Amino acid sequence: MEVGTKKVRASEKQVMKKKAIFLDRDGTLNFDPGYLNDPDKLELLPNVGEALLLFKNAGYLLVIVTNQSGIGRGFITKEQLNSVHLKMNEILSISGVKIDFFEACHHKPEDKCDCRKPKANLLINAANKYNIDLQASVMVGDRVTDMEAGKNAGCKKVAMVRTGDGLVNEKMTCEASIDFIGDDLLVVAKWVLGLKNEHS
Repeated sequence: MEVGTKKVRASEKQVMKKKAIFLDRDGTLNFDPGYLNDPDKLELLPNVGEALLLFKNAGYLLVIVTNQSGIGRGFITKEQLNSVHLKMNEILSISGVKIDFFEACHHKPEDKCDCRKPKANLLINAANKYNIDLQASVMVGDRVTDMEAGKNAGCKKVAMVRTGDGLVNEKMTCEASIDFIGDDLLVVAKWVLGLKNEHS
């Protein structure tokens, strides 16, 4: 009887799903110079390291979901993209945190692929690969397409930052389609975690 109980508990632990913060990259985590192909030009936005550490300490996986049509257009190679992401985690290590997984769409808009945001497949594929519960997860980005991707994937909440294209895209949203808008990722992180914010 005791052995059987242990087996059930082990099985339950094995299938337990994780929660994630799905993050757009350019304009949300880093300044966007356009088709970023040089890791030395990567510059994180203010408060990003602190925000990601809050998420991580709260038990969230950190998953970047990013449209990178520069690959399809020939402006960036997959190797350069990987180098940029390695550099990002190198910089974030100073804050004691790192991105867990990177999911990127390499297609041009005219390719009509199934993965480019606002379609949901970047998030859904990540959820399947990494055992993520989408209904317990949050999408954060600076564009309406990020919000739509999160909603289309079935995320619990979607939140927009006013960095990057956020200020422009904020005017294109309606209250019904977005759960929160914050000045930067740290403000959004505190909102997600129910911490006190000085401003939003």
